[in-house]
Amino acid sequence: MAVATEEALRATQAMSVVEGKMASAQAQLEIIKKDMDQCQHEILGTPYFHPDLGLSTEPHIYQDKW
Repeated sequence: MAVATEEALRATQAMSVVEGKMASAQAQLEIIKKDMDQCQHEILGTPYFHPDLGLSTEPHIYQDKW
């Protein structure tokens, strides 16, 4: 019984580590998705909500300088 309890504890700890890594990866994927959406708006020249400035930016300003 003691051996099984110890193995269950190790398995639970390993599962916690994996769940933490999964949560971290999910957060990173959300950041990448937001960045990709922003890039797509810039390429298409459509306005979008800028997360740092908190306002709609008109990307065609960047295209005028190309």
